[in-house]
Amino acid sequence: MQFDQTRLNAINAYGGEDLWRQAQHIEISLDATGLAFILKQRAVYEDVKMRLDVHRPYAEITPLRKKDNITGILDGGDVRLIDTKGNIVEERKNARLAFNGMRRWLWWDDLDMCYFGNYAMWNYITLPALLMREDITWIETQPGSLKAIFPANIPTHCQIQEFHFDLTTGLLKQHNYTPDIISRFAKASNRVIEHKRSSDGIIYASERLVTPLSPTGKLLESPKIIELSIRNFKLI
Repeated sequence: MQFDQTRLNAINAYGGEDLWRQAQHIEISLDATGLAFILKQRAVYEDVKMRLDVHRPYAEITPLRKKDNITGILDGGDVRLIDTKGNIVEERKNARLAFNGMRRWLWWDDLDMCYFGNYAMWNYITLPALLMREDITWIETQPGSLKAIFPANIPTHCQIQEFHFDLTTGLLKQHNYTPDIISRFAKASNRVIEHKRSSDGIIYASERLVTPLSPTGKLLESPKIIELSIRNFKLI
C-alpha cells in the first residue's frame, strides 16, 4: 500500500508499519475530565483501564461507572455492559441510533457513555493503524495535514475530519472534528499537549485537550470540553 508523505512520516514516527500491522491489542490507563462530563451528568474517569483492538472497532472500559466494577464494551456499532463474571447486564444494538432522542441533550445513561467513551478512545489510540486503513479515504491537503473521510461502518465523531502533524517529528498535533452525537454544530479541536514513550519505547500521545473551534475555524482556549491523561500504554 502506498502512503502519502504525511501518513508515511506519521506511521514511522509512531513505530512503523510493521509494528502496527502485527499488533493486536492496546492496553492503557486513563483519566478523563471536562465540561462534557458535567453536561451529560456523568462522573469523570479516574484511573480506568482500557483494552482496545487495533484493527477493528472494539474497546473495553473498566469500570464504566464508579459504583461497581462493570465493564463497558463497544463491539462495532453495538454496546454492552458486563459484570466481573462476564454476564451481560445490559446491551444496546446500533447504539448510535439512540442519540436521536431528546433525552440525550440533557443526560447520558451508561450505554450512551459506553458508546461515546469507547469509540472516541479507539479512534484516538489506534491512530497509526487508522492511517493504514483502506476503507478510510485519506487526502493530503498540504504537507503535514490530512482530510479523512470515514465509512459508515466505523464508529467515529463525524464523517469528515482533519489531522495536523508536526512537519519535523511526524507526530500528531491537532485533530479537528464535530462530535455529532453531542452536537452537529459543536466543532472541536483535540490537541496533543504531550507525547511520551511507553516502557517498550513506543511513542504515544499521553496528554490531550479538547476545546471548541469557532464557526470560522479559530481555536478557542476554553471551555475545556475534555482533558485526557493516558499512561501505562502497552501494545500487544
